[in-house]
Amino acid sequence: MAIAWNAAELAARKEWELRPSDAALDELVTAARATTGDRREFSALSDASRVLPILDAELNTAREELLQGAGIAVLRGLPVAGLSQEEIERMYWLVGGLFGRGLAQNLNGELLGDVIDLSDVQDSARPFQNGGGLIMHRDPIDIVGLLCVRHAKAGGQSRVVSALRIHEEIACDRPDLLEKLYEGFVYHRLDEDRGGTEEFTPWKVPVFARDAAAQMSCFFIPGPINRAARLGFPLDSQAREALGRFVELSGRDDLYFDMTLAPGDLQFLNNRCVLHGRTDYVDHPELGRRRYMLRLWLANSEWPALDARQRFFDDTDHFARRGRLASQSGAA
Repeated sequence: MAIAWNAAELAARKEWELRPSDAALDELVTAARATTGDRREFSALSDASRVLPILDAELNTAREELLQGAGIAVLRGLPVAGLSQEEIERMYWLVGGLFGRGLAQNLNGELLGDVIDLSDVQDSARPFQNGGGLIMHRDPIDIVGLLCVRHAKAGGQSRVVSALRIHEEIACDRPDLLEKLYEGFVYHRLDEDRGGTEEFTPWKVPVFARDAAAQMSCFFIPGPINRAARLGFPLDSQAREALGRFVELSGRDDLYFDMTLAPGDLQFLNNRCVLHGRTDYVDHPELGRRRYMLRLWLANSEWPALDARQRFFDDTDHFARRGRLASQSGAA
């Protein structure tokens, strides 16, 4: 069962951070380069555990930490500086395959998302393609990966907080608010995401619920909740207070933990028990020098099944289709 930690406890814990051996990195680069130029889709590439036996063995503790520990695994020092964009993407996909099954992140079938500020060249409702800080949230999948290709000029740290610790804090000082968080909220789906599904979730998505193993799981994405509230599903005073208390705790400086991801650092988060955000940052004006991360979504069928209400779409594979390499013009 995942642990509920505060900032000091996470800082003292060593299990979530790993620097792969030189042999594992050599194996990874060789495997990535062996598929470069192969136009098969990512999902058709060789099984990662077969082509990466050294790295696979080294990641046993990281996989355990992701599910039953702090809910975080960070791999330091992947050799992105010496690889092409395609090699980086394929290397990343292979590492992800050691943690779960990669899924598309939108209806265009993108399997890797470009996290970069494009606000001066395009209009986007996507927070990950606008600059500045990000409020704490989770992504609608078991595991989210973030690989740093370039860091910002200043700032832009990854901020994480234990959702399980937030639950403990509320249970201790405001247990009356937990009822609303267990009940959940209607979510609004953007047109570009929902395809033929309904605009609003036909059910209330609980912030807290138990999975099939009776472990606490959290689902919290504030944007869709707030949009639904504005568009026909208003929140009563207790619901607003419960959400306010949740957000307040997620931003309490003794609970959250800020970490710096340098180029080549890869962060995996268990979305069921860890929320993530981003500190504000100063970026370079040139597009090719801006803070640039690659995002990966992973599902793990070996993890306990979630409460059926804790989902954003009708099924986990809502975006599943033939994926393609993420290639944001000018991002590399």
